[in-house]
Amino acid sequence: MSFQRNRSQQRRHIKPIKRNELQCILSAQRSKDGKSSVKFEQEQIEWDKKWNSDKVTYCLTKDSKDIENDAGEWKAVWLAMNTWSLEIPLTLQLVKKDKNPDITIEFADSYEEPIFKDNTDMLAFAHFPGTPEQGTIKLNEDKLWSLDGKFLGFNKTYNMVHTLVHEIGHALGLTHAAPKFSLGSVMSTNYNGTLQLSNNDIDRIVAKYDEKPGRNSKNYKDTKKELLDQIKNLKILK
Repeated sequence: MSFQRNRSQQRRHIKPIKRNELQCILSAQRSKDGKSSVKFEQEQIEWDKKWNSDKVTYCLTKDSKDIENDAGEWKAVWLAMNTWSLEIPLTLQLVKKDKNPDITIEFADSYEEPIFKDNTDMLAFAHFPGTPEQGTIKLNEDKLWSLDGKFLGFNKTYNMVHTLVHEIGHALGLTHAAPKFSLGSVMSTNYNGTLQLSNNDIDRIVAKYDEKPGRNSKNYKDTKKELLDQIKNLKILK
């Protein structure tokens, strides 16, 4: 995200799993009474699960009330997905909600999502592949969202596409970046809104899904530059 947060705000995400399987990740667990509890896992190894098909579908199932530009919201989702799909052979395909997408992206407030009610500083969370709620990404609608992360009057807004790039990384199976690789990483808990994946982000996602053919070609470099330009100009999309 294009902002700094304190430690309590930096750790987000998913249901608890076995210790020694996570690297610096927050587990958000719903108890039987519907309340959620949080705990911090120590820095451990990478999450060992991934999507095992050649194609993963996705959909924005509920948009934000803060962003009036519907086309911009859908474009933000598409750009965030393509930031990752540019590096790996996995096809990420947009589908309609009634097609039962593998990855769902939803804005929910604290009344709709107990995790946000019990963790008011939490910006978003995602579930890893191989978990019961794999592919679920939720963004906290109690926050103020925008397509550029700039101030609205005196109010700070949160950048939708930057947040999604980070959460999609989790939905694809990446944990937070190890401290020594965190600088410039979109998977850092101190993610500052970098517009492109760091070398470490790319190495990790390629290690999990393999390398996309042609990644060293001129077409790859041109496509990547165009993608970054579109993210920068997202605010003016009509």
